Amino acid sequence: MSRVPAATGVSDHYGHAVLVTVALEDGSTPTVLDRRDAQLRDPALPGSPYHHDTRGMERAAADALLAAVRAAVDRLAATALASLMADLGPAYVHLGLSMRPSPLPALPLTTAEAHADYRVMCAADGMLYHHAVAEAARCIGLPVHTHRRHHEIEDAAAATGRPIPAVDAWLKAEGRRLGPPWRADEKTAALAAWPLLARQAGVR
Repeated sequence: MSRVPAATGVSDHYGHAVLVTVALEDGSTPTVLDRRDAQLRDPALPGSPYHHDTRGMERAAADALLAAVRAAVDRLAATALASLMADLGPAYVHLGLSMRPSPLPALPLTTAEAHADYRVMCAADGMLYHHAVAEAARCIGLPVHTHRRHHEIEDAAAATGRPIPAVDAWLKAEGRRLGPPWRADEKTAALAAWPLLARQAGVR
């Protein structure tokens, strides 16, 4: 029996990421297969190592704290994706993740690098969690694609050749099927995954 194509849309936030996996169960229209909130922050460690928690610290101590936070976030992201893949099982072929573009070209390697630029310092903590999810995916062989933030419904319509009202109707129907809460970030993640399915599986 052939495996069912599936893809995961990601809405990443400070300290957590919403993962919504959709699959082409009937061969053309996706079904929301799984939705989960992956917690990426270790409650025993600070959550804002760049912008808040290391400011004013001696540089070596600040970088040691940053390294500990990054290791914990990376571990939690890897665990979350491994759990998702295990739950999907062999019946599905996972085509990858769709995420918003990274807020920075690269994650600062040291606190000094972040603190030297106020814009970078403000964005680095958000990128910490975004980067962890993307790297965890790549480590298990999942391709990472990007989608245009705030344009998910338009891009889903364009990728599938369906009018926006039809895509919106699908979104509402999936919400009724799944039951509440059907949160805005879950809808965004579901919409982000659909074009990936359409492109990779060759289905409109």
